[in-house]
Amino acid sequence: MQNTNRNHNGNARPNHETENLLGRYNVFGDGYFSEDYLLLNKFGKKLIDFSVREYFENNQLVNLKKFIAALEKEGLGKVTLYRRNTGYNKKEERFSIDWYLFLKDDQMVVNIDYDAVKDLNHILFRMDTITSVEDTTLEQFLQVFEIAKTCVEETEDDRKRYINIVGSTPRTGLSLRKHEIKAPKIPDLDLYYGKGFDSKHQMFLEGINEKNRSGLFIFHGVTGSGKTNYIRYLISCSRPELEYIFYPISLLREIASPELITFLSDYQDAVLIIEESEESVQARDSFIGDKSSIANLLNVSDGLLSDVLNLKIICTFNTDIRNLDKALLREGRLLGIHRFDKIDKENANQIASLNKIDKSFDEDVTLAQIFNRRLNEDFSDFIEKDKKMGFGL
Repeated sequence: MQNTNRNHNGNARPNHETENLLGRYNVFGDGYFSEDYLLLNKFGKKLIDFSVREYFENNQLVNLKKFIAALEKEGLGKVTLYRRNTGYNKKEERFSIDWYLFLKDDQMVVNIDYDAVKDLNHILFRMDTITSVEDTTLEQFLQVFEIAKTCVEETEDDRKRYINIVGSTPRTGLSLRKHEIKAPKIPDLDLYYGKGFDSKHQMFLEGINEKNRSGLFIFHGVTGSGKTNYIRYLISCSRPELEYIFYPISLLREIASPELITFLSDYQDAVLIIEESEESVQARDSFIGDKSSIANLLNVSDGLLSDVLNLKIICTFNTDIRNLDKALLREGRLLGIHRFDKIDKENANQIASLNKIDKSFDEDVTLAQIFNRRLNEDFSDFIEKDKKMGFGL
C-alpha cells in the first residue's frame, strides 16, 4: 500500500517522492519557462550558474550543430534541445531564439537566448550562462566552456549594425533586445555638419572603437541639427562587434544600483546612448532636486565603476553648454564634444539639390528643415504635400 500523509481534513496527501514527480514549482509560471524550477523539481538540489559570456568577443559565436556533436563526443551524455520559443523579424530578416540544451543526464542546462539568427539551419549563438545542480564541479563547467571554444565562428562585417534596447521580464529581469539601425546616407560630412567635421568624426570613431576605456561623448546643439542621425552614422562606421545600448534617461539615477551594475558588467566596452539628457547634465548647483543622476554619470564615466564597466557614454542635449556641470568636462573624462548647429544657406541649398529636394533657402537652417515638410502658419496642414523626405533614409 502506498504511503501517504493526511492533511488537516483527513484527506490523503502525496508523500515527498510524489510531490517531486508532480512538481513543487510551476515551471511555466507567468508564461515563462524556468530551467531553475525544472531542475529543482527533478533533482531537489541547490543550483549554481556559470557565466561564460565575458570569455568571448562579441563577434565570436558558437555553432550549435558542432557544439551538440562535440558535447556528445566528449562524453556529456545524450544532448537534448528544447526549442522553447522562436520568433521572426520580417523587416530585418532575422530570427530570435529562446532555446535550451540539456546535457549530463539533464543535470546541466545551457541557455541559448539570441536574437540575431540569420538561418535556422545554421544557428550561431552567443555563449552566455550554464545552470546546473550544485554538485557539478568547476572542471565540468570548464569542460563545456572549452568545447564551446572549439565550435566558435567569427562573424564577418556584413554592414548591418544594431542597437540594444533595455527591457525586463518577470522571470529574467533586465535584458537586451537587438534592433537594426539603418545607416544614413551622408556623402560629405563637412557639407552636412560644417567644415572640419570629417576630421572630428575620425577622432570620435577612434575613441568609440578603443577597447578598455571609459568616458563621455557630448553632442549638444539646436533641435533638428542632426545629432541623432550622426549617432546612426557613427554606429554604422564602428567595429561590428561593438555593443550599443539605448539607455533610458529614467534609469540614469539607478545606474549605480547593484542590479544594474551586475547587468551592465556583462556588456563591458559597450556604448550607452542617453538622448535628451538635459536634466542629468545641468550643473548640480543650478537646480533643486535629486542630483544622483549626475553623480552616477560621473562615477560610471571616470570613477571606480569605470574600471569595472569600461563603458563609453554618448549624451545628447539641447541646453546651453554653459548650463553643463563642469565636472563632465574634466580632462580624462570627456572623450569628445561637438556643438551641432544650423547649416549656412549655401550648404543647405547644395544639400537640397543633391537630394533632389525642391526647396531653396535664403537663411541658415537645420537639417530637419531641409529634409522634412513644413507646417503652415495655423498648424493645420503641411505646406509641402509630398511625403516626408527622410534625412539619410
